[in-house]
Amino acid sequence: MNYSLFKSRVLGYLSYLDIEVSDEVNSVIAVSLDKLTNLDCFAYRYTEYTELLPFMNKEPYTSFLSGANGYYLVATTLGEEVDSIKNSLDDKSRLIFDACANAYLEIKNEELKARLGNDLSYMFSPGYQGSDVKELWFILDELKADEIGIKMLESGMMRPIKSMAGIYAKGVSPQKKCGSCIMLKNCVYRKAGKLCFHP
Repeated sequence: MNYSLFKSRVLGYLSYLDIEVSDEVNSVIAVSLDKLTNLDCFAYRYTEYTELLPFMNKEPYTSFLSGANGYYLVATTLGEEVDSIKNSLDDKSRLIFDACANAYLEIKNEELKARLGNDLSYMFSPGYQGSDVKELWFILDELKADEIGIKMLESGMMRPIKSMAGIYAKGVSPQKKCGSCIMLKNCVYRKAGKLCFHP
């Protein structure tokens, strides 16, 4: 894994936008990446479709998939052991390790996406743009994501915590935008001339 890319993502999660990073923080980041890499914990399921599943026959799914020639449902996770490691750490190390796990999962998802094709959109997940986060259940059920340990709680959250699930549209390139974000007026990233996501 590209360490510079990984570290920049971690610092973004920690909101270290223009702050000098201490040796202690750098050390925890490096150790955390070693732990995550040695665990070899990334697991995934995906399936390609050409027809909409029943729960997707409405907005915002139809707009997201407008013009697409198909799509993938994808579920990924780092597993329960990563959650256990995080919970065993002191407060400061836990915060940094959590950011590292977020960055690691994000980059591993990008690597998987690159293997699926070079004409895919960003991952759209239930809960975006007014959709119901509990519709994640349809994706997890369709993919049999329980076989890689992902479960959905009544709250709509997934366990393990470091898990993702959603939709990649094929043949179109809808882009993430800041305009509909609830943090738009108070975004520290925009004030610094940056983005919280990676276009």
